[in-house]
Amino acid sequence: MKKTIELYGDNMVSNSYDDGTIDDNPVPKSVDNPPQKYDWVNIDKDTKTTDVNAEITPSDYAQYVHFVASDSAKATCSPAQATASPQKLTLTGKAIGNSHIQTRLGTITGAEGVRLNVACYKLAEISANFYKVKATGLVPDATTGAQIEVGANEFMKRAVCEASIIDNGTLTVEYDDNGNSTLDFDNTPSHGGEWTNVVNAVSSTAGTKLVHVKAMRAQLSDGSWIGINGVSVGDFVVVTDTSPSKKRTAAHELLHSAGLKDSGPPGNNTANIMYYAGSSTKYFLGYFKVERVVTGVATSYSPKQYELQWETIAR
Repeated sequence: MKKTIELYGDNMVSNSYDDGTIDDNPVPKSVDNPPQKYDWVNIDKDTKTTDVNAEITPSDYAQYVHFVASDSAKATCSPAQATASPQKLTLTGKAIGNSHIQTRLGTITGAEGVRLNVACYKLAEISANFYKVKATGLVPDATTGAQIEVGANEFMKRAVCEASIIDNGTLTVEYDDNGNSTLDFDNTPSHGGEWTNVVNAVSSTAGTKLVHVKAMRAQLSDGSWIGINGVSVGDFVVVTDTSPSKKRTAAHELLHSAGLKDSGPPGNNTANIMYYAGSSTKYFLGYFKVERVVTGVATSYSPKQYELQWETIAR
């Protein structure tokens, strides 16, 4: 039987882990963006922990698998040797920087198996004031700011970020000027009267504003309209009841407010919190660079020198 080891994450962070393949992110293939050999796990530097699993085949081969941290000043791992499959492996962040966890076969100095790269960051804290905004006939559901905070943070930990949401209760804003039962976000510089009504209602609050409304639509450049689950513009983030998961949408939009862009390409990276199939502008995540590409137009802009998209966040 072929002997294999795969590393993968618990819960909702599995996109950050090496699955043992050599071509996890093959697009685009270029000098600036070679195929990505290893995925990453991201952890907080302040002795915070995150768990991964080692799937070892056959399972009785586990007794021969060891785990070695390449730089224990940046991150450590425990236990040092597997006893079962799957084997839970706990990583602890120590200091900012990149390192990796090696799987060693037979002994701690044996042949190296799959590797898990580790990026250790300072936690980025994103504060937002939460407002539930209703209009006549348009009352958002009972989701609270506290519930969104807990749910959003399950996703935001992928970027070593944490949301702190202050619930400011419910506001009545008669924003639905044309009676179409949505908050309209048009393609003019001001984004239209309905958007302005909401902005004016909460603009006195400093910092990021997280607004929960019943439904929203956005106007495209050709003048047509589409329903949307959320949007981030300036210091405003909006989530709607139409979102399959307001908590994930809130995390995605709050990370936009922290400077992250949508990831791509279409049909790939779907586990990435910043993946958005409908975006016209995407960042393709390469091993050495993040390249901004406008889809549908044969133009790409100068790649940025980042191994990971999270490095763009000010911390």
